[in-house]
Amino acid sequence: MNPNHKHEIPLHKRIEAALLMINRPTNGLTVSQISDQTGISKSHLYLLEEKYRRDPTMADEERSGRPKKVDTHMERRINRTVKKDPFQVSSKMVKEVNFNMKEENQITAGTFRSYAIKNNLIARRPLVKPPLTQNQIRNRLEFAKIYRNSDMRFWRNVLFCDEVSIQLEPHDRRIRVRRSKGECNERKNLVKGYHHGGGSLIFWGCICYDGVGSLVLINQTLTGERYKELLERIIP
Repeated sequence: MNPNHKHEIPLHKRIEAALLMINRPTNGLTVSQISDQTGISKSHLYLLEEKYRRDPTMADEERSGRPKKVDTHMERRINRTVKKDPFQVSSKMVKEVNFNMKEENQITAGTFRSYAIKNNLIARRPLVKPPLTQNQIRNRLEFAKIYRNSDMRFWRNVLFCDEVSIQLEPHDRRIRVRRSKGECNERKNLVKGYHHGGGSLIFWGCICYDGVGSLVLINQTLTGERYKELLERIIP
């Protein structure tokens, strides 16, 4: 049985519940009391009692039906395909998984998604981050290391500012990336986003300890001199 199945009862609890049911004449418990004590429904308790009488080991019996198509080899193949291009839609990923496989061994897109989710590769909305060079990444990390222990007397004198581009005709392509939990900031799972582009308005703003500054519409290239002018409007 799958240990992640929401209806599964651990083997030792099934045996304990079955013994309580069988020993009702001596323990004086009713089925309702056993149900309240174990958290198992009364109908299920009768089934457990019957199964224990047939087989005290309570071993899972073989079930009839079509055998699984997805074995450990196929499951690894699904994981490799997802990690190869996590932004690809599942309908195209499953075609790659089924490539050169016999028809009876091919899986559906639904099966592909089920096993991807089972391995914690869930389709999520990706974070949009600006493309950074290695030097920029290194400089930001050094900045964080230098000032990570600074107290509020330092940070209340710091001004944070940035620009944002607002699309006049936004479009949502509903991009998804299959990734594990906690991997949202890994570079392979990010979508590159820029602070500029056609058909948009660019605004500049800032925030500090005392509150937020004015939102300024940028109608020209934001050079160093222009930045200085904006700061002078905020800081006399």
